Amino acid sequence: MNYIERVNPDIIAIDAPFNMPKKGNMRDCDLTMKQIGLNPLPPTLPGMRILVERANLLLNWLNKIGIKAIEVFPAGALRFLGYKKKPKSNAERIRIIRDIMKSLNLRSSRGIYKISPDAFDGLICAITGLAYLTDNFVEIRGEHCSVIFPVELGKWK
Repeated sequence: MNYIERVNPDIIAIDAPFNMPKKGNMRDCDLTMKQIGLNPLPPTLPGMRILVERANLLLNWLNKIGIKAIEVFPAGALRFLGYKKKPKSNAERIRIIRDIMKSLNLRSSRGIYKISPDAFDGLICAITGLAYLTDNFVEIRGEHCSVIFPVELGKWK
């Protein structure tokens, strides 16, 4: 929280559902994601419920300090970017991140030699936030939910 206040970002991309379904196990945006071949977990699963609660605490705080947040789904974002699946190995994660950075003309201030699965997801969240800020995104919207995805690499404005 101190870091967020100090940096004051234009957007925060959060990899967690922002709300629970009004009925059933899936929100309408989750069902739409499933229809296009993505596989979000139901927010009603015990572990996912915890993520929804944490996301809501963070969202309330971000709202109070005036920072916008978007809901993102890194596994789906990778598909939108043109990759078939989430990488399992460190080498695959590095290759994909380097490929994305090259495509978007981004540079790292240090070498990329090891990326944990969580750090990789965080980088995909950041890329999705960049896509949102530069109007290079697709929104899957439901009545009570909205998830942001980057457009395919090579199609950015």
